[in-house]
Amino acid sequence: MIFMRKIKEKLHQVKDYLYFQARAHAITTCLLEWRNLRQGKQIYESLLKETQKNIFVFPYNSLGDIYIIGLFHLCKCKKFSDPYCLVITGGGCKAVAEMLRIDNVINITEREMRRLSQFAITFHEKLKNIEILHFQYPHTSLSAGISNFNRWHFVTCYEKLVFQEKLDWNYSPEYLNHIMINTEIHPTEKIHKGNTVILSPYAKSMPALPLSFWKELAYRLKEQGFLVFTNCDGNKEKPIEGTEVFLFSLKDAVSVLNQCGYFVGLRSGFCDIISSSECRKVIIYSPSSKEYLSVKKYYSLRKIPGARNFIELTYMAHPDYIQSVIDALRLKEKSYED
Repeated sequence: MIFMRKIKEKLHQVKDYLYFQARAHAITTCLLEWRNLRQGKQIYESLLKETQKNIFVFPYNSLGDIYIIGLFHLCKCKKFSDPYCLVITGGGCKAVAEMLRIDNVINITEREMRRLSQFAITFHEKLKNIEILHFQYPHTSLSAGISNFNRWHFVTCYEKLVFQEKLDWNYSPEYLNHIMINTEIHPTEKIHKGNTVILSPYAKSMPALPLSFWKELAYRLKEQGFLVFTNCDGNKEKPIEGTEVFLFSLKDAVSVLNQCGYFVGLRSGFCDIISSSECRKVIIYSPSSKEYLSVKKYYSLRKIPGARNFIELTYMAHPDYIQSVIDALRLKEKSYED
């Protein structure tokens, strides 16, 4: 009996301790949430002081999504008909937005963006002048399930869930290619015009491919007489063995690729930015899927207005795959179905 009584006392002590911890944690969480919302409100109010326009918030540092939003802007969609400011985070997003002639872009830090987005989600019903321009924010929303069930391309998600209108593109690829060129890049000693391949092996939202694949691809391209460079920052992102880093700004990307002539890259937002380039492009997708849709079908350049001269392949760990990439790079057709 004494033994059982001690066990019960111990259990009560554990119960009291867990209750206290849970209560303390809940209070701490509430205080942190309140602080975050207060900071979000301060950022919102500072934006109102700077501009009395509609505040459109893009919460991610994603070049491809900003590019798509910029295309809606070029098409003069209704959402941009009233005065607005676009709040983004990251210098790359700011550069892409400005290239696509989006007016009044405000760049804030990632921490400020988290606070502002949280505030916008919490009070969006009361504050009609602030809106998040993304179809899957927050991740607790039903939009992911809806888009997966309907097997929508990510551009379709923007059409139906953000802008409520079609991306009605009435311009030629040459028009988009023209406005994306900041300055004419003259050939340097590095580039052999029309005989240079830029490899782009890094992406945020796509699983990485084996480095051995890129290394072998670079080797075989050089064997066939191409100059081969890697598009990377040279710090966290290292050039593929056997190649050098080729650094250029996003504003010069289309010009550089036009002069190089060839591009092979893992699907990323950078592929959207150079999609109108005249160069021949091979876009590689991982074999993964987004529930009911392969990533190739979800992210395909086929629905990106102005995209041209591209070939899309799904990666396979097969001895002949590298040769299929090289063969695809030399094809003249606009598109290719693997």
